[in-house]
Amino acid sequence: NFGIEGAFPRPEMVEGHPMCEWSIHRAVDGQYVMLARDLRMSHRMYCGVSASTDPNSFSPLQPTDIPDSPSKAVTVTLASGHVLLIGNQLAREFDDPEKRTHHQRDPLTVSVSSDGYRFDRQMVLRWEGGRTWRTEPRRVFGRGAGAQYPAALVYDGTLYVIYSIGKEDIAVSWFSLDQLSL
Repeated sequence: NFGIEGAFPRPEMVEGHPMCEWSIHRAVDGQYVMLARDLRMSHRMYCGVSASTDPNSFSPLQPTDIPDSPSKAVTVTLASGHVLLIGNQLAREFDDPEKRTHHQRDPLTVSVSSDGYRFDRQMVLRWEGGRTWRTEPRRVFGRGAGAQYPAALVYDGTLYVIYSIGKEDIAVSWFSLDQLSL
């Protein structure tokens, strides 16, 4: 799995705005797919596909119907070809032009794609459901409640996900990939 910022040229979305916090995975057809978030209030993830099998060359990223909380999301490609999208891709309302705040970062979810393009199943990995802060919320920049900013790896048939909880704590969740019934 790729996704190390700085290792690739900064992608741009179709409107020409810069993207951030991207993750790259390989789809079953061999193409590389980049999912990223924008620095604006679009509340959508953006997607670009490699022009070839070159992971350094992507089309301008287009908006998707995947919600952006905003918080970094990561993708993991399994040996079966399935792709897991791990992040806070959940929205109670979508495309509300009056919405001036971001979507919530609770719960942390795992979405499943069988082809690397369309994510059609989603499960909750961790749900906080409320939080008592040790540090005043306004003293921590960009903090949202819930589990966020995940990193993930697969080892010996188990998915391990490490993440921040409200930018105060670090936690790890794991489950056997057999539980996904792929």
